[in-house]
Amino acid sequence: MININEILLAEDDPKDVELILEAMAENNLANQVVVANDGVEAMEYLHREGKFATRKAGNPALILLDIKMPRMGGIEVLGNIKGNAKLK
Repeated sequence: MININEILLAEDDPKDVELILEAMAENNLANQVVVANDGVEAMEYLHREGKFATRKAGNPALILLDIKMPRMGGIEVLGNIKGNAKLK
């Protein structure tokens, strides 16, 4: 199931998060954006764990990944997504 209203943004730099959110607002993208501070948080969001344990079921419509992040980078997150049938 895909939640067409949600976008997952995995980005560790607050300035980049602000820039992306501003660009989305300027282009009238009204989607809810969930920000994960690194790849581990992105995976917790996708698996509904940690601080995201109570979020409603479903995958985001779009995932934006920073390549270099602490703990787990975007390429590793992408590999985990591709390797999990529930997240494909």
